[in-house]
Amino acid sequence: MSFTVRVPGNILLLGEYAVLEPDGLGVAIAVAPYVVANAASSKRFALRGLTPFGYEDWHFGCSGGSFICNAANALAQTLRSRAGIALEQLQLSLTIDSRAFFDSAGNKRGFGSSAAAVVALVTAVVRDLTATHPRAAAGIDLLQTAVDVHRAVQGGHGSGYDVAASLRGGIGLFRGGRQPVFTALELHHQPRLFLIPGPAAVSTREAINRYRTLKQSSPATVNRFVDDSNRAVTAFVHSPDWQEQRTALIAARDASAALGRAAGVPADPSLADNAHRIAKCLGAGNELVALFMDPRAATSLLPDPPAREVRPCSAEGL
Repeated sequence: MSFTVRVPGNILLLGEYAVLEPDGLGVAIAVAPYVVANAASSKRFALRGLTPFGYEDWHFGCSGGSFICNAANALAQTLRSRAGIALEQLQLSLTIDSRAFFDSAGNKRGFGSSAAAVVALVTAVVRDLTATHPRAAAGIDLLQTAVDVHRAVQGGHGSGYDVAASLRGGIGLFRGGRQPVFTALELHHQPRLFLIPGPAAVSTREAINRYRTLKQSSPATVNRFVDDSNRAVTAFVHSPDWQEQRTALIAARDASAALGRAAGVPADPSLADNAHRIAKCLGAGNELVALFMDPRAATSLLPDPPAREVRPCSAEGL
């Protein structure tokens, strides 16, 4: 038996920082590129991760600290505790290829490669289990398992929006918590989305640490931000037209920008708005900027390169 799983990247459109909190809301989208998992029957379990820097192999008991090693160890522990299955006993050869998530210089492109790789690993293994150990596989919650494995790789942190978007695909409403929820959205008016590289790379880990420091020193500031952000996300989701979406996007952007200034992680897109578009930084800081466009805007109003349009997509082969 052989099969291929393709898992898209992910972007958080609204809800920066807020998704770290229980019941914090966000809107996330699955986008290309894809992590590709190629699986085939084998006499023993074999796992290889491919990046632009070469390959990494996992074997039972490995503790080298590499991403693929940590992810496989976390999955092995999860399978033993939840399904009574030993990962190393599976007769599966699996290759996880995330090279499309890097640019020509070997830099990550900012589309959630680690979450997509974990989803590819978990879904490929569970697909094999479904064929070989159906009773054990039936009790595995794909989303929660992938979120838990990804959190383990990240030292116990992470909201899970990235895992949820890559797994479920499309665009969805995310609700944070120990057991996050991702609900597919059908927006009344789907804005066109263009991405532009920001002025500088931002360390997500450092930004989150700064957020947590601010939360300790000024909990009222963070609580107000989460309330404001949740209201903006809810307004965006329920907006009947572009004008109300635009208003909600401005409110979400302003809340995130104010929080970023307070935390010492600026999030200023430095692009002018107009009646047909809103510029908003995505994630922590200003590493990536999104232009939300009125879907009825004339072609002449669309942004020029390096802006690149992205559209929702879905995982394949799950």
